[in-house]
Amino acid sequence: MDAYEILRKQAADKLDKAIVAARKEYRETVDRINSLRRELGHEPPINGLRVGRTFTELVREHLPQDRPFTADDVLANVQAVEPDRTFKRGTLKTILHKLGDLALIRRVAKDKKGYVLWAAAGCEVETKPYAAMPLSDVIADILTDSDPMRPAELVVAIQGLGCRAGDDPQKVLRAVRKSLQGNPRRFESDASGVWKTVV
Repeated sequence: MDAYEILRKQAADKLDKAIVAARKEYRETVDRINSLRRELGHEPPINGLRVGRTFTELVREHLPQDRPFTADDVLANVQAVEPDRTFKRGTLKTILHKLGDLALIRRVAKDKKGYVLWAAAGCEVETKPYAAMPLSDVIADILTDSDPMRPAELVVAIQGLGCRAGDDPQKVLRAVRKSLQGNPRRFESDASGVWKTVV
């Protein structure tokens, strides 16, 4: 085999590998598209008949319309409708966030256990923005608009905004410290323990 044959063989091998990789990428992309379609409730009928309702469809059908609700409330509703199916709480939380992005539901607060309370778009209930926001976002808002603060000062400011207002301050302090230390790209402290946002 001369040098040209070797080069032709290498080119053919490279082409074969590229085709295999492209086919794999195509299959993965199609799988993601089909998965997204199912999650959003757009699964097409098979032979004109719908085989079963998707998790997203069940969630949308059984969201409480007249009161705030948690993910566990929705999970109980769909489980009561289809008791033989297994529904994952993690998947439900993803669905709720997607419905929130579509403005079909909204965060209104957090309950006493710290779980997000949602409400349907048409439900008339007072929304408490800081009560519904993740703690790290509340901390970022406070530190963006103020001088650097110690964790205990942040607790006072956080509860003053209505976020975890009914919680034990020591419990909130532990959560604040965890949030500050767990987000090094958002928050930094000096040697004296005073925190600020990362510029």
